[in-house]
Amino acid sequence: MNIFTHIHNHGDQKISPNLCGQLELALSHLTPRQSLPTRALRVLIIDELTHLGWSDRIKVSTKTNITVTSQFGDIGLCLQTGNMGRFYADILKLQTLFREDSIKAGIYVIPTKAEAKNIGSNIAHYDRFVEELNVFAKTITIPLIVFGFERG
Repeated sequence: MNIFTHIHNHGDQKISPNLCGQLELALSHLTPRQSLPTRALRVLIIDELTHLGWSDRIKVSTKTNITVTSQFGDIGLCLQTGNMGRFYADILKLQTLFREDSIKAGIYVIPTKAEAKNIGSNIAHYDRFVEELNVFAKTITIPLIVFGFERG
């Protein structure tokens, strides 16, 4: 897959270059066919995360069932392949974990605009996510690295 990277709030200074490099390399080496359904694509990516040592879902609070996709040490991760409106929930979850000192930074994995069009309609995508991170830069303070992906 082709991978695009955006740094928000000095995420590259809080997340180990080794961890980012491993994740970026693993994502770039995935070769899912274009016809692979979205759920299967998610499973493929999550399996790769697990292979790299990332956890299963992590609860944002013990009082709810709200979760993020994964965690590795003090780095949280969200993978989004669904509806545009869901990325707001994801960034709030990561921001909450950060403000509560459960994580020191986050990684967000999301399809590019072109890939989102292949997946379906109204799918969250890297281009808009990055644009809106810039709009809400004073509110979204978590150090973050965003990986956009598309099947090449």
